[in-house]
Parts: sequence; structure tokens; C-alpha cells
Amino acid sequence: MRIIWIALCSALSLLLVVSLRAQSQTFSTSAGPVKITPLYHASTLIEAGGKTIYVDPAKPAKLTGLSKADLILVSHIHGDHMDPDSIKEVSKAGTEILAPAAVVQTVTSGKAMANGETKNWQVGPSRRCRPIT
Repeated sequence: MRIIWIALCSALSLLLVVSLRAQSQTFSTSAGPVKITPLYHASTLIEAGGKTIYVDPAKPAKLTGLSKADLILVSHIHGDHMDPDSIKEVSKAGTEILAPAAVVQTVTSGKAMANGETKNWQVGPSRRCRPIT
């Protein structure tokens, strides 16, 4: 009986975690709302200031029907973080991709960014943004 109870509790916990991962959260900031949607594992969608940013878009995240990316950030070459097909699926003309040099060898439209490097992304004259590091 104890093993059945443990299995039931484990299954319910897993179901709760899976259901929570699919929910978006919106945060108010001085620059406007920021909406963060976990997609799967490290794959995340961030929407703010009329821009769409994906972090590590990779299968099995469901990307069909989602907004196209203005910016894609890829953390490293492992398949659960870098999936060229998923990157193509969320890209549009003008999408910028920032990634380590090892990723840019495969995702050749990306721009390499080294550890510790700082870049500004789409900062206009009237906007003050922190650099991406």
C-alpha cells in the first residue's frame, strides 16, 4: 500500500509540475509589462516592449502558432538547447540570433557572443537599456 501511495503522490507531483510549466507569467516593470512563457525544458518565450525573444528554442517545445522572434538567444550546442529546425520555425526576416561560437558553426545566421562579452540590442536614442551580458 505504501508503494502505491508513493507512486500516486509522485504522479500527481509530476502532473502539477507539467501543468505549471505551460503557464505564462506577466510582470509589471517601469518600462511596461514583461510576459514570460516556459515552453519546455530551457525553451522560453519572452514578450516585452512589442518584441519577441526566444531562449533556447528546441524540440519538443510546441512552437507552431507562436509569434516570430525578433531575437533568439542560444546558450550552447546541446540538442535540447540548440535545434536548427526550431530556430528556423520561429525566425523571420530580421531575426537576430546571439549564441556561442560553437553554435554559430551550425546556425550560421547567428552572431557569436563570448562568455563575459556585452552587447546592446535594439537600443534607440530615447531608450535606456542594460546591456545583454
